[in-house]
Amino acid sequence: MSHLPAHLDYYGLSDNRELCAFGAIYMAEQDHAHLTYLAVPSEKQGRGYGRAMLGCLEQLYQERGARTMGLMALQQDAVCFFEHHGYMHAGPGNWELYKQL
Repeated sequence: MSHLPAHLDYYGLSDNRELCAFGAIYMAEQDHAHLTYLAVPSEKQGRGYGRAMLGCLEQLYQERGARTMGLMALQQDAVCFFEHHGYMHAGPGNWELYKQL
């Protein structure tokens, strides 16, 4: 059974009323946010929607007191995306990534 936090926030990014990106995030600790989900439909990828959604979530949670943001990337293309946006591996061979906000 998976464990979900008591309070998980969901966000969407739309363009002309069409969902272009979706994210789920929560405050794991007083100064640490954890991104549980970030997705962009395949037909919308490569247009900056993922970058925009990530930037909005980072800014919003920084304003809420987060000094770091972490996530678990399970696919290599996701790892590359987050590395490109300043995320670093928590350890060698680890799919956990984090960023100082």
